Amino acid sequence: MNYVENYNLVESQNRQLENEIQQLKEKQMMNDKKTFYFNQTIYFYENLNYFLFFIYYILICFLSYFFYFSTKIDIILKIVIIMFFLFYPFFIKPVETFLWKHFFSFFII
Repeated sequence: MNYVENYNLVESQNRQLENEIQQLKEKQMMNDKKTFYFNQTIYFYENLNYFLFFIYYILICFLSYFFYFSTKIDIILKIVIIMFFLFYPFFIKPVETFLWKHFFSFFII
């Protein structure tokens, strides 16, 4: 009788382990799908970022031309303003990071 009880106990444990293994496989499969779609989204936003960066510089060149030749501001000030807009994308990110880190961090729970 003892052997039958042990056998039944082992069978029960095996079924329980099989269920756990199946759940882990399903979870892994779901995580793989999430990762795939997340990577696709990242790829899309990286491409969008490059595209908008390119558009920004085209617009800056176009507007700089009109600004340079149409306004009555001093030439040095015109160049400074144009340079500001040309380098704006490169220095705004560190400024934004600094502000979020030091002034707006209390908003994050």
